Amino acid sequence: MKKIEFIESIQDRLPTKLHEKTLAIYIGRAWNTVIYETFRKNFSGLDIYTKTYENVPVSYDADIDVYYSELPVPIIQLPIAGDGIRSVHSMKGKGIEFAGIRAEMQDIHSGLEVGTLDGPIPFYIMNGRIEYGTTGGIDTISAVRIRAIPQFEALGMFDEVYFPVGSDERILEIVTNFAIGAIPGKEINDDNDKTP
Repeated sequence: MKKIEFIESIQDRLPTKLHEKTLAIYIGRAWNTVIYETFRKNFSGLDIYTKTYENVPVSYDADIDVYYSELPVPIIQLPIAGDGIRSVHSMKGKGIEFAGIRAEMQDIHSGLEVGTLDGPIPFYIMNGRIEYGTTGGIDTISAVRIRAIPQFEALGMFDEVYFPVGSDERILEIVTNFAIGAIPGKEINDDNDKTP
């Protein structure tokens, strides 16, 4: 289904009509919630939601001695290394490997032997961009190919949008709650009495 078709179908079912951009933001928040609820225990099934961005420039910030790439698109946040950046590759995808890490790991490895070993170039999200560790030949790369999960709002109106099977009603419920100002209830049943 195209993004515009989904927005129109949600708009038709709402008790009050919303501006298209406001509705897209609400759907985006609902989409983030559904993606998290669906994949929170296993993030391996996210490929269908991923888009590829080619020729993303690699720049150098001399002030802090870091190589980086600007995010090609606003991404969803996931509780895994790399967040919504699923992978980074050299343009041909051969010879140089990248591995997502948590940002704090770069500071932990700083000055240690592990930071000088050959291996994948670590990348992490920091300062609203993708920053790279200084190992593995990052200084020889001018552009990369990035696979990322864009936020719903960042998709074009005629882009195909995929939702986890059976999540349409859940998205409608969350969007309707946003539209009328209700606070959505917690739907995750984790069998833990301490979960709010």
